[in-house]
Amino acid sequence: MSAQFENRRSANRGNLEINEPALTSRPVVQAWMGENDSWGHWADDTPLVAVRHPKNFDWSGICMYQTALVTGASSGIGESFARILAARGADLVVVARRTERLAALASELTHEFNIRVEVLAADLGRPEGIAKVCARLADPANPVDLVVNNAGAPGTSAPLHECEAEDEELTTVVNSLAPLRLMHAVLPGMVARGRGGIVNVVSSAALLPYFLTSASYGASKAYLLSLSEAVAMQVKPHGVRVTAVLPGYVRTEMTEDTEDVPNFLWIPKEKIVGDALKALTAGRSMVVPGAFYRVVDVMFRLMPRPLARVLAKLLV
Repeated sequence: MSAQFENRRSANRGNLEINEPALTSRPVVQAWMGENDSWGHWADDTPLVAVRHPKNFDWSGICMYQTALVTGASSGIGESFARILAARGADLVVVARRTERLAALASELTHEFNIRVEVLAADLGRPEGIAKVCARLADPANPVDLVVNNAGAPGTSAPLHECEAEDEELTTVVNSLAPLRLMHAVLPGMVARGRGGIVNVVSSAALLPYFLTSASYGASKAYLLSLSEAVAMQVKPHGVRVTAVLPGYVRTEMTEDTEDVPNFLWIPKEKIVGDALKALTAGRSMVVPGAFYRVVDVMFRLMPRPLARVLAKLLV
């Protein structure tokens, strides 16, 4: 196959040698990774690019997608996704309710990384906000290669019978319905192109049969986990990858009032993003960052449900 690439300019990007017909700065949209070499193509479907890499090459610094849409990008995990993807060369569509924060983030990332950043202000707790983002994802003239469903609602802090129904509904809409609608909007284009990726930010609460602060929060995240795993199996034959990432305690605006949590339970946002993107690249449908949370995942999957309820009540 190397004869197809003779007389094409070669360049080294880190430890990666890339032979390509034109620019070396464009991100590889998709690559098929072998033991010592890989093959991929650019987003505009120009000829294949030959990628030579050492055995067990670390792909964590290489962006596999040209354009990424990130919800909840104005702070927390979503902002970390936006920053890390921008550093890897991806153009961005950043989504959140707070326009001023998005505009400031877009300006900073555009200046620092020389990428394109589109600001899309939308409230994913409202039908019109969901419809606005779905319309952008379904636009065939501006395809999105990667969707990060990160926006979330924390739920109430009281038992269901003491809460307002509207508050519980909002949790379910943002955490479950919005990701469903966004995936439904973007997947037809991804399947038609034969490539694409989706990261759904779930929660370790999805593993627990009992979540003290909000029954709807844990249930909505469990739904998103199940949905992610099912859709991952459906679209894998079409070259599209779906990964659910299950973070534990993360220092964000949603958890700033959380007290009495041991330090070892807190997971850095950057680790969550890195683990999620690495799992997506590897084609894994689920990843649980942090050794403690991986043990919890295994425990709750294997133990009888009555015992799991008792243990979950002790943990939370």
